Formats: sequence, structure tokens, C-alpha cells
Amino acid sequence: MKKFAFVSEISACLIILAVIMFSYRVQSQIIMIESTFTQDGEFYPFFSVDNITGLSLNADVELNSDTSLVRIVLKTADSIEYLVYEAYPLIVEMTDFEIHDACDETCFLDEVKPVSCKVLLIDASIKIHSLKYSTDLVENLSSLQLKRKLENDTVKSETMNKKIVDFNMYWQSGVSSIVQLMYNEKKESYGEKYNFRGWDYYQGGVFELLGHRNYIPESTSLTKSFDWRSRHGANCPLSVYYYDGDELGSGWMTDVRAQFSCGACWAFSANGAVESMFNLYNNSHLDFSLSVKEFLCFNPPVGDCEGGLNYEAIHHLMNFGVPTEYCFKYMQPPPPSCNGRCDHVDTIYKINSYEEINFTGNDVVKTALIQIRTFECCFTGFRACGGPEWVHI
Repeated sequence: MKKFAFVSEISACLIILAVIMFSYRVQSQIIMIESTFTQDGEFYPFFSVDNITGLSLNADVELNSDTSLVRIVLKTADSIEYLVYEAYPLIVEMTDFEIHDACDETCFLDEVKPVSCKVLLIDASIKIHSLKYSTDLVENLSSLQLKRKLENDTVKSETMNKKIVDFNMYWQSGVSSIVQLMYNEKKESYGEKYNFRGWDYYQGGVFELLGHRNYIPESTSLTKSFDWRSRHGANCPLSVYYYDGDELGSGWMTDVRAQFSCGACWAFSANGAVESMFNLYNNSHLDFSLSVKEFLCFNPPVGDCEGGLNYEAIHHLMNFGVPTEYCFKYMQPPPPSCNGRCDHVDTIYKINSYEEINFTGNDVVKTALIQIRTFECCFTGFRACGGPEWVHI
């Protein structure tokens, strides 16, 4: 990784006169960089800068392919990192563009001591013109930071939904629980150079990566859309089937949970299908959160963080059942320790039976979704991709 040192305008000259010095201190909030990066690097422009309460970026960006990524990260003296800016094809309008005063997580900072800026690139380049920092003390900096991050993430999601339509893809984006994580949290789970390419914003439909068309809709006599989240208005505040805690509009479905770097999707999907079925069967928002850790720690385990079979998880739910997440909590970071199961399990949740569906066409899946209500799917082409992430390919 290349390292660069820059001298800001603070050290450009020494002025003795107090009046001139005061004028210069105001101007010194802009640090000129004027450097082009075509590979990962790190530069140290904060030579004589103390604590700051905001940081923004001016630059020219060029994305070269569907997999391109640009990410600028602020590193602080307490080893916390903040996302200054990122770009990839689905969240920007063009592939060659200018950015002004960009500040994803750094519009408001709680008096942090800046150390360096890291540049992370995949098939892209960036010419950084300048950084602009603030030292103004503002009340409620932490809440302002989260509010501005949400605004930035919402703009990204809106841009993504427009691009999804433009490219005739069949899924929807939104501000998910993964998107709401700060960069430092994502880095701990997925590594500093994660490249989700949009799936962290996924909210429904048939997900596909930009430029990787895998799904061609076929003609059908069935309804064009059907979603258990919105059935009977379950995600609408005006419906009798709505409940106040449904902030994400999940309706009859239970919340999507993060598996982090443990490859336990087979367990999460089994529990998710059963949790939603409990809601639909009882016509009530029970919203049980069933323990994934139970599958990993059963003797013998049903599977592990390297993978498992979803039908084995269904068999376990039928033959043994599982307690709730409250009793046996799935903790980050995995692989989880098998300690911590509650001493007295009040309830074990089981299913009586299940039905297998052979995929012979899209209408088979659509019909099952409507008639059987919830199910889990096993796709060929699901694997771990040589790093901390588990992704669909």
C-alpha cells in the first residue's frame, strides 16, 4: 500500500501578525491534495490538525466496470474508521464524474483526531483535489451524524432503484439493517474492502448483480406480484393486521437477521420460514425469533459455519425443535461458543411436517408461495467466496 505525506496550508508559512494569523486559520480548513490514485493507498494530510468535527471530499471519480468500487476512509487516533465516500455503478448516475463536499459518515464527527485517509479501489481511479474539515463545536453531533448517514443512504437507495428499472432487473432496494451499520462495524464483519455491489440494500424481488443477467421472466396466468409482507395490509399502519413495531414494513414476515461471517444461511433460512409460518397460521404477529445457535451446538451439530443442509435443519425442527433466540443467542463474531444456553427452556418450537417442492418452472414456485405460504429454497451456485463474506453467485 502506497503512503503519501502532504503539508497543509497551515504549515505553508508562519505569520507573526495576529490579524493575518486569524485570517489564515480560517482558510486552513481546506487541505489541498491534488493526487491521483489508481490502486489502494493511504495518505497523511493532517500534519498539524487537531480534533475535527467534520470532513468532506472534492474529487474526480472514474469507474471502469460493473464491479468497480471507490472507497475513501478516515482513520482516527483511536483506531476508529469512518466512511468519507464510496461509489460503485448502482449508486451513481455516471461512471466518470466529479464529487463536491462528499461526506458519507463524516459530515458530523464527535471531535475526533484525524490520522490518515485510506483509498480502496477496485477497477477504478480517483483524483482527490482537496479535503475540507471543520472544527466548529455543534450540539448533538452523534445524532446529527446518524441522521445525515440515513439521508445519504436513502439517496443511494433511490438512485439504485432507478438504475434497477433502467437495467430491467427484478428486485427492489431499501435501507436495510446492514446498510444502517457504520463502516467500522461492516469492516469488522466483512473486511475493509467488501464489495456488496448492491445486495446489502436488497429488500425484495429476484436479486441479480449488475451485468450478470440470470433471470428471464416468463409468461404466466398467475398474478404478477404476491408479497406476504403486504398481504391484508399487514405492513400498512391503517390495517387491523398491522402492529406498531413493524418499522421495516415486514408484514407477516419476521426481520432479516445478519449471519455475519458464519456460513449458517441454511439455519437462518429454515428458522425464517418457520417463524413466518407461525404468524400466518395464528393470524397474529407472534414474531418468534428462533435460535440459530441451537443448530450449530446440538450434539451432533446439524451444520457449522462452513455450511450445512437446509433440509437437515427442517428435519431438526420437526424432530427436536428449537428454543428462542432469547434462550440461546447468536453472538457476533462467529463461530459462536456453545456456552450460554438458558438453564430452563420454557418452550421448544417444532413443526409437524413439511413438503418438498421440485422446481420445474417459475409458476411452481409462485403457486407454492401463495398456497403453502412460506418455504425455503436451496440453490446450486451458493458458496463461500474465499473471504469473510458469504454471497449468492
